[in-house]
Amino acid sequence: MTDRRSGPPLFDLMRDRGDRPDAPRPQQPQQPKQSSAQPNPQPVASSQAPAKPAPQPVRAETRQTAWDSTGGVSRAERSAAAMLDEPAPRDTGISLSTTKFYSLIAIALVLIVGAWAGGYKIGFGDGKDSMSQFIQDEPVVTPPANNQQVSEPTNSGSGGLESPASTQRPQPQNSNTSQPGNPQQSGTIMSPTGYRAQDPRTEGMNYLVLATLPTEQAADAIQFMQANGLTVIGVPVLDSRASSANNPSRYTLYSLGLAIPGNRWSAMSDQRLEHQQVVARLGAQWQRERRGGSDFSQTNWEKYEP
Repeated sequence: MTDRRSGPPLFDLMRDRGDRPDAPRPQQPQQPKQSSAQPNPQPVASSQAPAKPAPQPVRAETRQTAWDSTGGVSRAERSAAAMLDEPAPRDTGISLSTTKFYSLIAIALVLIVGAWAGGYKIGFGDGKDSMSQFIQDEPVVTPPANNQQVSEPTNSGSGGLESPASTQRPQPQNSNTSQPGNPQQSGTIMSPTGYRAQDPRTEGMNYLVLATLPTEQAADAIQFMQANGLTVIGVPVLDSRASSANNPSRYTLYSLGLAIPGNRWSAMSDQRLEHQQVVARLGAQWQRERRGGSDFSQTNWEKYEP
């Protein structure tokens, strides 16, 4: 086989160039261009000399050496090809600047703090109202009813001393009822018409217990229930710490709207349930309108035994 290489082998040239920088660079052998087959024109007899052919422009060819890995492609062309291969960015339709982003965060924080403050204020008020019925009020101490002012002896017209027994003393007034605003001794019953000395309940009957409230709220609840057609009384709660006080500080409310005898307890179950619903409805209205200490939803029945 005939060796077609016109020069030394490629690896010899690469080795020589490593040893000698001045060595010639290897050139890629170019294949001769095949000219298109054209029929040779017949010479035309002419008296003039044949014209010289015009020189062809020399075309610069990119040479690729054995150690050139770019393949003759410039960096700009590779970058353009990489950009064409990248997928086009999709428009999501949401564009938010940095200023708007931080503004939304600030608004969200303000709303959270406002909601927390409002909830805390509402919860604190409701908790205070619900716990007020469990807080003992300070007892109100009033002077005894029979405390009389002692008058000093005075000279009579005859020159003698007038004895203290001869002075007139006011007689104590005994009455069964009095106004709720006046000081009362412990053991009296609070009613819509005032304080009573006797309990209006019947022995052996079962009455609905509403709640235990301070004096002022108990009186307001009794008047509210009476205005809505339900009679309620308040029985004072004995407090050992206020044994020396004349007035009780708390009252337990009993409904007189329904009294159930012991032998009819099961037969009157429907009436019991209906009465409890009426009391709960009025209690919720009283608590909402006058900020009462209870809504009378947790009630129970109690048999009266003096």
